[in-house]
Amino acid sequence: MAKQKHILITVLLVIIVNASAYRTIITTVEIDEPKPRTRTQSCRQEVEEKDLSSCVDYIGQSRKSPVLALQGVENQQEQVPRQCCSQVKQLRDDCQCEGITSVLKQQLEREEVGREEYKQAVQRANNIASSCGLSQRCQIQEPWY
Repeated sequence: MAKQKHILITVLLVIIVNASAYRTIITTVEIDEPKPRTRTQSCRQEVEEKDLSSCVDYIGQSRKSPVLALQGVENQQEQVPRQCCSQVKQLRDDCQCEGITSVLKQQLEREEVGREEYKQAVQRANNIASSCGLSQRCQIQEPWY
């Protein structure tokens, strides 16, 4: 009888040891997803990737032709080149105003538009916004300079 108890205890210990050897291991993995970009960051990148050279030329015309620059301040309905309009329209609707503003800021920073031509350049930027039939209304202000 003692021998049977000893065998029973041994069997139970073997079962317990085997049961504890088969543990379930749970592994969790965290994936750091990049933060979604803000609209402004997204627009900046889009503007940098697009060709807005016709708009750059149009806004910068006042530097090349001082006589036209003086006339342009008076003439708010000045003709915006079609190529400039089509380039701006390639931008997402919510980035078009930022694209025009970006062209103007770049020209000011690079001194491609001087203080004398500044009002003319702002007017030309606003002409792009109003003449190209953009879906978003842009009002480009002057107080940067």
